[in-house]
Amino acid sequence: MIYGNKYSYSVDYWALRLELIKELTMLRNKLPIDTDIILHYGVEGEHSEYSFHYKGMAVDLHFERYKQLIKTNELFDFLVKEWIGGIGVYPHWNAPGFHLDIGPVGRMWYQNEKGEYLGISNYIQHYVNKEAI
Repeated sequence: MIYGNKYSYSVDYWALRLELIKELTMLRNKLPIDTDIILHYGVEGEHSEYSFHYKGMAVDLHFERYKQLIKTNELFDFLVKEWIGGIGVYPHWNAPGFHLDIGPVGRMWYQNEKGEYLGISNYIQHYVNKEAI
């Protein structure tokens, strides 16, 4: 299932584009683990001026209990193979999460512990390689 997060803003499902909802549903059905997708933000929240969030084309989310079921680097690899747009990684959330959007494919980044947005190679170097050891 795909749920709004009860601990943050409620997600305005009516403002999300149908294409995004369809892609999230297909992604959920392909997940290699049995878990729920918890949405944090759709169009609400504070985002950059030209964010796909404001167009109903992006969500921030986490996967319920995934840390007990699968390593973050395996989940990231799955998203890279299966997602059809941009991917952001938020490893420092209480429940590490992701940004997924239906904009152009291939855009990837992560947010470090200082809140700075960096290229995905920094994430791979600091987190994925460390986790794989």
